Amino acid sequence: MRGHILVAAALALAATVTSANALSIVNTDKTNHAVMATPDGGKAHKIVVKAQHTSTYNCSKGCELQLGDHKAHFNGKAHKVLIKDGKFVSA
Repeated sequence: MRGHILVAAALALAATVTSANALSIVNTDKTNHAVMATPDGGKAHKIVVKAQHTSTYNCSKGCELQLGDHKAHFNGKAHKVLIKDGKFVSA
């Protein structure tokens, strides 16, 4: 019984830590968008943000997001960015 409680507590803590360091990318448009996310000193990852949905990305050490020709750098302190009319908008 205690083992189940310990596992549940560990999973809850892991979910909290991950979400605390995540950058939320909120797509307010009616179309899907592909965002290239590159952590500082790392490799690029393609993130597809569906229309009127939110995706998250670990940007705790800083990262660059690219949407088409538009680029934006985040220092790890921002927690949310919006996509509006195909461009990044600060939340």
